[in-house]
Amino acid sequence: FPSFLGYPDMVRGYTFQSYTSAECSTPTTHSTGYSTGCPELDQLLGSRIAVFNAEFRFPLVRTLTLGFLPVGFPPIEAAIFYDAGIAWNGNSALHLRRPADHSCDTGGGVIGPCPGPDLAVDRWPVSSYGIGARINLFGFTVLRIDYAVPLQRPRGGYWIVSLGPPF
Repeated sequence: FPSFLGYPDMVRGYTFQSYTSAECSTPTTHSTGYSTGCPELDQLLGSRIAVFNAEFRFPLVRTLTLGFLPVGFPPIEAAIFYDAGIAWNGNSALHLRRPADHSCDTGGGVIGPCPGPDLAVDRWPVSSYGIGARINLFGFTVLRIDYAVPLQRPRGGYWIVSLGPPF
């Protein structure tokens, strides 16, 4: 079963629903093994993954009571983060960054430019940075609101709302 890097607990800014058809290239004839129909999204799927997360949190609001009203707001923390990760399979070629376009035989011995790396085989890390807020919901779970800027995508940032443990 493949693992997916785009969950908010792994690498933010690469969620499955955030990809549009405009971001997806067409699979090349020499590529096989696509499972989503979008080679760029397939980069986030693999039988093996490695993830790095760094998050610095600091309190924004510890307690806020409304004087005459007997209600208060839960603690709210702000966060600054950096995420990175890579997903691969047994037949993948791992690279530290996206491989440059290379030349290939286009037929008849004519050497021409290839469309780029084979996205079914070549894998490289994806990363993002951003800011967020953590709101404790009654000691049960944490509401996380993040604004992530993915570094390997053409568009700017993405808002991500998720529930999760308080780690």
